[in-house]
Amino acid sequence: MKPSTIISFLTGALIGAAATAIFLSTDKGENARVKIKSTLHGGVDAAKKGYESAKKAVKDFAEDVEDKIHKESSDIRRRARKASEAAKAAVEESLR
Repeated sequence: MKPSTIISFLTGALIGAAATAIFLSTDKGENARVKIKSTLHGGVDAAKKGYESAKKAVKDFAEDVEDKIHKESSDIRRRARKASEAAKAAVEESLR
């Protein structure tokens, strides 16, 4: 899932939570505003944590892929070197 999709979803959830709080609130005035503000801050904090968690997961995945690519390329170089040495030995043997 793209980070922009996650952010869009979380933003929509926050707006929905705020709208629900406004329309279903039995409190009046200052109490309602305090509750809405608290709910929004909680949602923003949750969105930040979710973003940081997703960012770390993507970074970890990228590092794993980088490690695998490095290992595979080293293995390919090693096999190519062995094949080259074998071919060289075969050519030298055929010239004797």
